[in-house]
Amino acid sequence: MPKRSKRMQVFQEADTVFVVTHLQGTPVSAMLLERLLELGIIDTSRQRVAMLAMAGISHGPFPYLKDNLVICYIVSEAARQLFELMGPSSYQSQQYVAALSTILHKGVRPICVGSRVDEAAPLYSAILQGVSHPNVYRAVYIDVPHYTDDFLTNLIAFALRFCNMDIYDQHLPSNIS
Repeated sequence: MPKRSKRMQVFQEADTVFVVTHLQGTPVSAMLLERLLELGIIDTSRQRVAMLAMAGISHGPFPYLKDNLVICYIVSEAARQLFELMGPSSYQSQQYVAALSTILHKGVRPICVGSRVDEAAPLYSAILQGVSHPNVYRAVYIDVPHYTDDFLTNLIAFALRFCNMDIYDQHLPSNIS
C-alpha cells in the first residue's frame, strides 16, 4: 500500500474513481466520498466518480429483523445501528442523507444493485428507492439458481426500468420487497 501522500496523489491523478461497497459500507462510502470531495482530493469537474452499492442498506434492513434474538443479543452494536437508518430523524440517517445529497449534487453516480432474495437488505433499501435523482442507476441481481423467467422477476426488472427513466413507479419495489 502506498504511503498517504502517494495515495492522495493517485486519487488526484485518476481519470475515474470507482468506489465499490456492500451492505453497511454504503452509508460509510457515501460519507467518505463526501469528505474526499470536500477536501478536494477528488474533483468531479475533471474526474468521473461512481459508487457501486451492492445490497446497500440505504433504508435499513428488513424491519422484522430488529426483534430477532440473535440481532438483539449477539450481533455487534454497529450492526444494530443499521436499524436507525429506518428512522428519518436518526443521527445516522441524517448524516447519510446529507452525504448522499452532497455527492449527488457534485455529480457522483451511484449504481445501486439489489437482490430479490437477499436476507438482510430489502430490495427497496438496496436500490435507494427513496431518492429520485438522474444520477442514480438501479439494477437487480438475480443469481442463476434463483432465476426463473417468471412474472415477479419481470415485474422487478420493469419497475427498475421505470426508476432509471425517472418515471414514477407507484413505489412498486417497496411493495415487492
